Amino acid sequence: MKSIKTLIAILVVVIVVLILNVFLYITSTLERPVFLNHYYEKEISDNSIFKFYYITNKSDENIVTHITFPEIIGMDIRCVVKDTKAHGVYGHYKLNVVSMGFEENESAYIPETKVTTAKVFFSDGRIIPTNIGKIVLSKEMEQEIPFLTLSTTSSSNHSSSVTYKALEKMLLSEVKSDLDFEVEDHLYINMDKSNEVSLPYTISKGDSITFESNFKVSEEDMEKYNAYSIVKKFYFETPDGKQYIHSLYHLDYKPEFNKKDIYSFLKMKGAI
Repeated sequence: MKSIKTLIAILVVVIVVLILNVFLYITSTLERPVFLNHYYEKEISDNSIFKFYYITNKSDENIVTHITFPEIIGMDIRCVVKDTKAHGVYGHYKLNVVSMGFEENESAYIPETKVTTAKVFFSDGRIIPTNIGKIVLSKEMEQEIPFLTLSTTSSSNHSSSVTYKALEKMLLSEVKSDLDFEVEDHLYINMDKSNEVSLPYTISKGDSITFESNFKVSEEDMEKYNAYSIVKKFYFETPDGKQYIHSLYHLDYKPEFNKKDIYSFLKMKGAI
């Protein structure tokens, strides 16, 4: 009799565990891919590359085929896949990154604009509308500026620096980005080792000047799950009235996830 009771107890435990596993599997399964928010400034060019991050179930083998932007009215602008890969597997989920660019010769017809939504087309035929964050598209600005590049550095901790030598005397009047509001608490630009340089700022001919950038997002900040690619524009003027705009590119931040982060992000998005 005792052995029968023990066997029944074991069977009950096994059944409860199975039910819990099924419940957890059902409640943790994503109904659709979930995209991160992306805050990008990109030049409209055949060479421009966009990296979009999204989370799927680990077993989902479908891939993005292309993306369109409905906010560009009257134009069927699409980004096509250049490369796609799994960025990491975390429990039930997979973080994917897809590199995309404009179709060949299409960039000449794209207007300067901002987009916040996208339609994402998958290989299984699904078309998923999603909030993409904010992407600022601008025309290429080919402009020579009287700077000689002395050195450049970059690091995996989201920091970089570049040092120039001024070939003319210039006045730096303004520094800005189209996404200043979105990164005001995260992106820090220092000039000549100081973050307290007041504008306008005079640079003499022959002077060297260093611009340092650093992305800082705290562990407690939910914006650590965003992806950023920022362009800072520096506005200069010479004594004879010539005006220059110099852009600092690749001020980038990509999120790093672990299993706990993935679950926190999906809960924040209401996906699980």
